[in-house]
Formats: sequence, structure tokens, C-alpha cells
Amino acid sequence: MKGLVLKDLMNLKRYSLTVLALLILYAALSVVNGDSSYLCGLLAVLGAMLPITAFSYDEKAGWDKYALSMPVSRKALVLSKYVLGAVLSFVLSAVAVIAQLFLDQASIGQAVSVSAVLWASGLVLLSLIMPFFFWFGAEKGRYVMIMVIVIPLVLAFTLVQQITAFFMKIEAMHLSLVAIIATCILTVLAILCGSVLLATAIYEHKEF
Repeated sequence: MKGLVLKDLMNLKRYSLTVLALLILYAALSVVNGDSSYLCGLLAVLGAMLPITAFSYDEKAGWDKYALSMPVSRKALVLSKYVLGAVLSFVLSAVAVIAQLFLDQASIGQAVSVSAVLWASGLVLLSLIMPFFFWFGAEKGRYVMIMVIVIPLVLAFTLVQQITAFFMKIEAMHLSLVAIIATCILTVLAILCGSVLLATAIYEHKEF
């Protein structure tokens, strides 16, 4: 599993300049406007997009046929993409915490809570998209991705401020932020498990 994830990270190196350019652009927008929602919205979407990019590279290189000739299970190949998404989303969520602390002067609890929601949103988006990619492949899967991602992308950019205000109210009411974060994690894990099971079932019956 570790080797499969590292392989995907190595493949994504060629995409790193594009990601860096996007981060710089949206970071600049956030700084100019004094609002981290631009950058945070992008980070929420990138967590789902990068594993899809790794999937596309694999398909172009004919990786599946080669991998299945080795002692690697189909379940491991599917799961590695989800692990990649979870790791990248976690790292990007940490960046979102830093952005809120410096740009919005948010409290640590508020920043972590908002980032938890963004992390959850990215993983849910990944869970919705991945089964379609394993079913249709990268080429046709892109059309599904466009349909699935447009609305969440718009929402990610427009609702960050509302999410921040919501958690400020929670802090004012002294409700447990830990309980909210735990609820987000459990909900996302349930959705992820369902998505992994579906994608694995699809991939098990796929011929190459």
C-alpha cells in the first residue's frame, strides 16, 4: 500500500507546478481581500482533484495491466487512491488552518473546525467521483467529474464565510468543538467506506 501511494506522489510531481501556481494565485487573492475563503475553497477541491489526476496518469501509462501481473490485489489498487486522497486532504486542511490564523485572525478552535469541514467536503467529493472513474475510466469519468464538481466547487468558495460564522456562534454558545469534529470524521468515514466498497466491486469485475 505504501509503495502504491508513493508511486502516485511521484507521478504527481509533474503536476506540482500547476498546483503551486494555483496556490499562489488564490493566496494572493486572499491576501488582497483579507479573506482566506478564496484559498480555503481551492484547498477543499484540490484534495479530491489530485487523486483523480494520479488516476489519469495510471490509465495513460497502462499501469493497471502491469500492476495486476504482480502480487497486488485489486482492492489494494483501489484503496491506495483513497488513502492518497485522505493524506493530501489532511495536508491541505492544515494549510487552510494556517491561512485562517494569519488572514482572518481566527482562533485556533475556529480555524481547525472550519478546516475539518473543508477536509470532510473534499473527501466526500472524492467519494462521489472515484467509483465513476473506476467504472468509466479517466476519459469518460472527466465528464462525470465536471457535473459532480461544479456545484461543490461553487459552494466551497461561497460558503466558507458562512461556515466560519457558524463556528463562531458555536464558540459563543460554548458547544463542544471536539464533538463536532468527531461527527464530521465519523460521517466522512462512513461515506468513504461505502465508496471504497462500490469502487472495489466495480474494479473486481473490470477487464483489461
